[in-house]
Amino acid sequence: MANVMDTLRARGFVKQTVYEEELYEKLGKESVPFYIGFDPTADSLHVGHFMQLIAMHHMQQAGHKPVILIGGGTAMVGDPSGRTDMRSMMTKETIRHNVECFKKQMSKFVSFEGENAAVIVDNGDWLLDLNYIDFLREIGAHFSVNRMLTAECFKQRLDRGLSFLEFNYMLMQAYDFLVLYRKFGCQLELGGDDQWSNILAGANLIRIKEQKPAYAMTFTLLTTSDGKKMGKTAKGAVWLDENKTTPYEFYQYWRNTADEDVEKCMKLLTFLPVEEIEELCRYKDERMNKAKEVLAYELTKEVHGEEKANLAQGQAKAAFGGGDAELLTKEVTGVETVVDVMVAAGVALFFFGYGYISYVLASVLAPVGLVLLLVGASHRVTDADIDACVAKLTEGMEVDLVENPKFAKRMLRQIPLLKVQNYLYDDALVHKYAKSGAIRSEKLESALIYALDTELYVVHRRISLLSDECDTQIYQIPYTEIERIEITEKQTTLTFGKKTRTVTSSFLYVGAATPLELPMQSNADTDEFILRIRRVLAESKQA
Repeated sequence: MANVMDTLRARGFVKQTVYEEELYEKLGKESVPFYIGFDPTADSLHVGHFMQLIAMHHMQQAGHKPVILIGGGTAMVGDPSGRTDMRSMMTKETIRHNVECFKKQMSKFVSFEGENAAVIVDNGDWLLDLNYIDFLREIGAHFSVNRMLTAECFKQRLDRGLSFLEFNYMLMQAYDFLVLYRKFGCQLELGGDDQWSNILAGANLIRIKEQKPAYAMTFTLLTTSDGKKMGKTAKGAVWLDENKTTPYEFYQYWRNTADEDVEKCMKLLTFLPVEEIEELCRYKDERMNKAKEVLAYELTKEVHGEEKANLAQGQAKAAFGGGDAELLTKEVTGVETVVDVMVAAGVALFFFGYGYISYVLASVLAPVGLVLLLVGASHRVTDADIDACVAKLTEGMEVDLVENPKFAKRMLRQIPLLKVQNYLYDDALVHKYAKSGAIRSEKLESALIYALDTELYVVHRRISLLSDECDTQIYQIPYTEIERIEITEKQTTLTFGKKTRTVTSSFLYVGAATPLELPMQSNADTDEFILRIRRVLAESKQA
């Protein structure tokens, strides 16, 4: 079999290993079970996990068996690596939900069938019922506190404070490796280079306890040329879940990669041949834009599929020039009648005005759902029509309290239902400045927030007026996880012809394990809601 180590080295993955020659020989001769761990601290994987998934794919294709470890147990503790403060502790229910979300996303990158089929295990199965005294006797006896304190993940926290809870994390991760060795014959743990101390601890533990070889390998962290972690935007993390980061947003993130980072990202995150990548990135001039388009398209296709990658690329080209007639014909096929096409074009022209680019966008982004909601066969769309469509698209979000009597009983009577809603400005393709002074965009978010006895229950809907995007998500945020709730503001400068306008956007920010930032229009109801929720938070902390 081909040696996967050559592939990983050629593409720039490998950062640190132990017993490198021995490991290289083993990977070239036999199928080696290996594992990578993922802590379910959110309900989606993000760009920071992306590279691990690609590495796992390379390993499996070379004949090695992936064991995917979901940290349902270690997430109850929190990994101090790369942290300057302690992580918020998560409930079992939240962790369980996040684990299920992870499983769905991972199936796109690894196969769960065949001779070396991947398996998914949860370390909560053995950590949560662990006898602490037995654990200390079997595992703790083999760890030197002096040596542990020299590990980078602990050193950076000593001045700011390191809890004993987090201090146990290294032992638990090492124990995971031992358990997986005994259950699946795992001989190799892979992970980011910030995990080196934890991974090495596990390999050493197996060699001590089992008197058998075990190996550690870490990968280069996905960073920009100036050392910053990739996968962050002004809005937060770049997620693999399209409901948290849309395919268009995902495409645009990679399309905007700095020139000096394109080749590295291509080698690490795509499956294109190295020779082809080097040829694409050979020219350090305007031709680099072609390489960026290839990078953005390939990554969007890997995560969201070819159809959505094509659409995202078409939207980008239409927005910034270069839409083609072939794509236009393809995208209009979902609209049923000539009248509908004309109405859809009217919606686009509401934002874009007339001209070539208007017709491109009207065709590429013609909305199927919105067309059916517009009244009659009117071809001229007004402010009132848009408002009516928004109202229609945000219907049906309320929880039916008659059909859900238990839910109704859990609602706090002193805190009425809060609705927040507003257009998005910095994340939208187009904007419209009305005579009234109101500014609309083609993207809008709406949310209903229920205050229950133990949690905030949020029904969130994201809408695009120029596509068929209308996604609804439900968030359940226990009061014990909420660190703060407040109104934040963001200013965005928009251009309308020769004029510019500065728009101040308000957001309801809920700081929790998975923070929420909901666009809103500030008013007295929101202010009162926040004050009352803060009282509930204070009471829950006292309890």
